[in-house]
Amino acid sequence: MYFAYTSRTTSVEYVRANILPNLSPDVSVIYLSDKAYNLGNDYPFVDRLVMSMKATQGGFPYAAQIENGELRVKSVNNQLYSAIKRKIGAEAIVSRIEDFYDAS
Repeated sequence: MYFAYTSRTTSVEYVRANILPNLSPDVSVIYLSDKAYNLGNDYPFVDRLVMSMKATQGGFPYAAQIENGELRVKSVNNQLYSAIKRKIGAEAIVSRIEDFYDAS
C-alpha cells in the first residue's frame, strides 16, 4: 500500500496534519518535492509507480496498491481540496483511502 502526495503549498500541511497520522503503519508514504526527492534503492519501482499515478485521472494525492500483480491507483484530490476549502477534518478522506485498500 502506498500514499503519495506533493509539496503543493495549498495541501502539504493539511496532508501532514490530518491524513498521514491516520494512515495504517503498513502504508508506505511517498513525498514528492518539486525540487528533488530521494527514492532510495527502490527508485526504479517507485518511479514507475509515480508515473502510473500521474497517468491516472485526478491528481495528487494518490493511494495505490498492488493486488494479484496488478497496480490499482486512486486519486483523492477532489476530496482533499473540498475538505481544505470547507475547513473540515479528513475523516472522510481517510475512510475513502482505507476503503480503497480494503477493496479486493
